[in-house]
Amino acid sequence: MTAAVDLVASVVLGGMVFLVGLWGRRNADSLLPPTLPERDRARRASVHRRGARACQVVGVLLVGAGLLSVLW
Repeated sequence: MTAAVDLVASVVLGGMVFLVGLWGRRNADSLLPPTLPERDRARRASVHRRGARACQVVGVLLVGAGLLSVLW
């Protein structure tokens, strides 16, 4: 029973984190305040995309960990 709960929790949490990362990468430019100078906007958008990519990686790792917990 606990392996099934671990699997579901890891897959759901990993999927949500991955989707937040996907949303963040797509909307990095629109999430910034419009009052920023253009040079700062480009730099901060890059930082937002990098953080969103990290969320996607962590989401995949969580799903993988959940699948591994069932196999072992």
